[in-house]
Amino acid sequence: MVLAGRVVVIDAAIGNGNAARCTPAAAVRAVAKGGVVTFRCGPSPVTIVMRATAKVRNTSSRVVIDGGGKVTLSGAGIRRIRYMDTCDKRQVWTTSQCQDQANSKLTARNITFAHGNSTGEHFDGGGGGAIFARGGQLKVVYSRLVGNRSDRTGPDLGGAVIAHSANTGTARSTSCTAHSPAVTAPTAAP
Repeated sequence: MVLAGRVVVIDAAIGNGNAARCTPAAAVRAVAKGGVVTFRCGPSPVTIVMRATAKVRNTSSRVVIDGGGKVTLSGAGIRRIRYMDTCDKRQVWTTSQCQDQANSKLTARNITFAHGNSTGEHFDGGGGGAIFARGGQLKVVYSRLVGNRSDRTGPDLGGAVIAHSANTGTARSTSCTAHSPAVTAPTAAP
């Protein structure tokens, strides 16, 4: 596969050309394993309704999720879609301090995150209905974020779409479109 002018080795392809084989369980497994993940769900757009949040392990040097412009991952209004937290020991620490977990890198490319919901999620402050990222590096490229939500009030919510803690990592987005419901986390006054 060629991405951004470079040949990229695909580590996992979800599906076999049939939309029925593009399952939420396969997406969760592929993200946990790490590497470059693509989807082979057939020629038509497909929505995969997540039954669990896909979590990036700190032992993964990178996770790239490329939907090819045809895949929507949905939280069905009841769950967060993606999660990366270098300070969550359940995701395996590679050093003795959470801020030193240099390996975690998550890229979401050519994909839609819809109806993610982090309301009631208070570990590390909550937030991030579509993507929660604390530490590591997060890139969202040519993607859509639609109808995601988080709690309206509380500490460190970070937003309904993406929550990222800058004290332990970096985040950037390129050519993305975000549409969220009217109820989103408020921002602090300057």
